Amino acid sequence: TMQGPFQPGSTQPYSGRRRFLCYDLLGCISTCEGDGYAHIEVEFHDTSRSFRVPSMTDYFGFTTAALAENGCVFGAPGKGEKNPSTLMYRPFSSWANNSEWSMRLAPGEEVRAVALGSGWVAASTSSRILRIFSEGGLQRFLMSLAGPIVTMVGHKQLLAVVTHTSSPFPSGEQVMSFMVLNVLEQTRVSEGHLPLSPGAHLAWLGFSEDGLLSSYDSKEVLWLYSSEYNGCWIPVFSASKEQKSESENFWMVGLNSTQVFCVTCKLPERQPQVLPKPVLSVLNLSLPLAYSDLGADDLENEYLRGSWLLCQSQRKADAAVCEGQEDLFDEGSLLKMEADLDRCLLRLIAAACKGDKLVRAMELAQMLSLNKSLKGAIKLVTAMRLPALAERFNSILEEKLVQEKSELVAVQLGEKCNSETYILPARNASTNVELNLHMLPSDSPNCPAPSSAAISLPNGSVEIALPSESISQNRSTTRDAMESVIGSHKAATASGAIGKGSSLGGENMASMGLAKEVSAQRPQKKVVAASGAAVNDNSDFSGVKMESMGITKESPVQRPNNPFARASGGSNQTGQSGVSILESLKKMHEVDSDGKIKENLHQRPAKLAKINT
Repeated sequence: TMQGPFQPGSTQPYSGRRRFLCYDLLGCISTCEGDGYAHIEVEFHDTSRSFRVPSMTDYFGFTTAALAENGCVFGAPGKGEKNPSTLMYRPFSSWANNSEWSMRLAPGEEVRAVALGSGWVAASTSSRILRIFSEGGLQRFLMSLAGPIVTMVGHKQLLAVVTHTSSPFPSGEQVMSFMVLNVLEQTRVSEGHLPLSPGAHLAWLGFSEDGLLSSYDSKEVLWLYSSEYNGCWIPVFSASKEQKSESENFWMVGLNSTQVFCVTCKLPERQPQVLPKPVLSVLNLSLPLAYSDLGADDLENEYLRGSWLLCQSQRKADAAVCEGQEDLFDEGSLLKMEADLDRCLLRLIAAACKGDKLVRAMELAQMLSLNKSLKGAIKLVTAMRLPALAERFNSILEEKLVQEKSELVAVQLGEKCNSETYILPARNASTNVELNLHMLPSDSPNCPAPSSAAISLPNGSVEIALPSESISQNRSTTRDAMESVIGSHKAATASGAIGKGSSLGGENMASMGLAKEVSAQRPQKKVVAASGAAVNDNSDFSGVKMESMGITKESPVQRPNNPFARASGGSNQTGQSGVSILESLKKMHEVDSDGKIKENLHQRPAKLAKINT
């Protein structure tokens, strides 16, 4: 049959006895039925609290309850049309009087499970509706559930709901699903199938002190939801390994990152009594591992628990850094956890070497976090007379040191990335230019690939957008492409073959892997001459047509006259002002009949100035 709804931490009613409506690590809510009413008491395990919650007389017949830091919520079934199902919230302290509130449901709809957290109250009903209220009683949201409700629990801003997915299998196994909601942000954090042991039903649902969802089934196996592999359930505790006798069973209360808190009951009792007060048993988390051939099951269990705990702590630290709250997280605790994990790994390495499992010892050495631990492992295997393994450990240490150095360089480059400019000098000093990439090259792990480059020339600067195909290229490819542009510019300038419509060195910009237009995401740049004036609309710059580079042009550039350059149109007409270099040389020298150059003594030209290209 399909399992009915229940409240985590509650016990079955006894005739004339008190029972728990809720029992968790914070406190408990107990009730005792009388003639036509019940007596409810709320107690906290921490007796140092400054206030005590007064007892309450129950005329509604509450059957479900949940407890939180700020208050408690109760749910009662309906008793006919005149007494519908009721939901009531009772705060422990408030700045206003009469802050307690209650809600009545429609006839035929009854409260099945309740939960509350930081600033919200929730109740699931027999109509498969999840109702969410504010702490002051405002109805905030309601949503449908995928199936009949099984149970629900809250923790701060998180709400976990378990429902039936389908009817049980012929073998009697329950089919359930879960979802975790962030009530304050109105988002769904996770969802999926709820695991149960074969032939078991759900006995408890709750959150750990770190906010991780966990469940406990009737086969006394504790499951913990982890974010590894995009969300999975890990069996972290099995009562069969902790039971001292077959008559013992554990009634779950809660857990933290390393321990389980439960109440030990003796058969035939399977749940605790209100009086005498239950005594909590503290047990360590223990994964149900297979028996190792090294005989180091405890060490492997300790390593798995420690590595999982370290992973969770590192994710919390990363999240704190992303939220700008890194000061609230203690880095010393992370370092201590790494040192404890390395200590366990060193003991496993010693056990693997004693068992002649050198490959396993090599794998364990690669998992060490601290360089000091690796040096200790080298000393360990050297003392055990395993020189080949010591050499491999030493290579691991060298690779780790190189990696740490490269990461340090990447961090330093990341500081340059914040300025959004990275200077990449040209390899050929004769080009007399600099390549200013507005982002770091693609081989840097901390910053994106360059999206544009600026060429600084003696008489101006040009910004060229790199296409998406060239973003995946490495640093040297980008450098070669830019130097090709500069080299072509130099050759064209020296030969005087730059025309208004000509390309650089017989190659267009597209053949060099450069975009013809500046990227639309970046503002267009102007070509600024040495005098500070902008380039004219139809003028050229270094043989590259301005329209092909997407550069804004405004006023003409005042260029110095070159007496040895050809006309701008590329014509050799003699009527134009200015002579070519060849004609100047002819006037400087004369060739005799033997083909030898004879200096013209009658005409000595002025000393030629060095042309900076």
